[in-house]
Amino acid sequence: MDWFPHRNPILALLFAFTGVIFFPRFALIALLASIAVLCLLARATILGFVSLDPVKEALDQLIAMKYRGRRDGSPVTFRELAMAGFPPLKIVAANISMQELTVFSAETTPAVAVSEAVCASIAIPCVFKPRLIEGNWFMDGGLVSNLPAWTFDDERSVDRDALTAAIEIGVNANKERKPGWTIGSMLGTMIFGAGLLNKRGVERLTAERLTVNVGLLDFDVGRKRASEIISETEAYCEGSLIARMIELPRIINDKCESVSRRCHGLISASYAAAGLEEPEFVTRIAIAIPVAPRYRTVRLEFSSGYTDLSDERITLPLERSLIGRSWNEDETLFASKSDPAVWNESLAAPQDRWLRKLIWKDLNWVLCVPLKIDEQTRVVVTLDCDRELVFDDDTQQELLNALEDLYCRSSNS
Repeated sequence: MDWFPHRNPILALLFAFTGVIFFPRFALIALLASIAVLCLLARATILGFVSLDPVKEALDQLIAMKYRGRRDGSPVTFRELAMAGFPPLKIVAANISMQELTVFSAETTPAVAVSEAVCASIAIPCVFKPRLIEGNWFMDGGLVSNLPAWTFDDERSVDRDALTAAIEIGVNANKERKPGWTIGSMLGTMIFGAGLLNKRGVERLTAERLTVNVGLLDFDVGRKRASEIISETEAYCEGSLIARMIELPRIINDKCESVSRRCHGLISASYAAAGLEEPEFVTRIAIAIPVAPRYRTVRLEFSSGYTDLSDERITLPLERSLIGRSWNEDETLFASKSDPAVWNESLAAPQDRWLRKLIWKDLNWVLCVPLKIDEQTRVVVTLDCDRELVFDDDTQQELLNALEDLYCRSSNS
């Protein structure tokens, strides 16, 4: 059947030309009918084929059961959820009437039904019909921001202990990737392709990438398989996110506390060995981790002794800080106020003046030791103190070597 016109454009044109000459009226009618069908199909494609009204009705019942314990009643709004003390809910959708992004929340859209916002945020173009809310048409928020971790920037700016979990949906790793592109791959890129942009600059963020065995347009997986995917994903996320966001940081911070006490003990022992009176001093320890994706800054992510101090979890530039210098050169660095030539190089640029205000005002010296955790991970462990080391050069170097050795042994245990 390779000769059939739709497989050979030359034969197709020949058939069309023959039809126009010998059957002009029929050809004109066929042409007009084809144009009409194509216009209807294009309009239907643009407006979407499936209504989300059944989804909204089901959501109204589910949310009402959670909110008031029964399925009847008016749809629950964002204002009602907030007044009932539920956690803050923010839903993102693309406002195609105003050509901008809209964040549905108790502050911005208190009178909007939660179910309407959900339907607006999942209205995939060309698949679902757009949603009309308060005079504006909305489509899937993924067109503009599919991973809106930034919506809780206000909460994180007020509470620096606030944590953010972001769950990304990845392409099925077992699915064969074919050359070229399709409408599905184009939509998938539009909706899922901006994850890196949506995560940039978000502190205290734990991102979990999920690879599920279902595509963006796979609506025929069946209820049983869909329930299995949801259950598997929920169990995986709960276990992984809790481990990474709560359990692992607690373990690392406890390790920092233990190493800090041992470092304090080494310094005390050095005073005793040198026959010097031991002054009161405070030591702090932190693990500095480069911030992806550009690796131009480093953040003190885990620490001990920083409580109630302004530089807890501070972010520093790699090019203009002592920690950054140790990272870039991959060498241990000791710097003290007694050596202003090195000390004053840190955060000396005009754009660093706000960071300088956050640095611990009693800081006297810092020891930075770069450590390689694995093939992909390098960190800098820092120890600092509020009292100058008054030992002779040999004793001080011996102490610094012992502290560095303690770092290395602790990282391997």
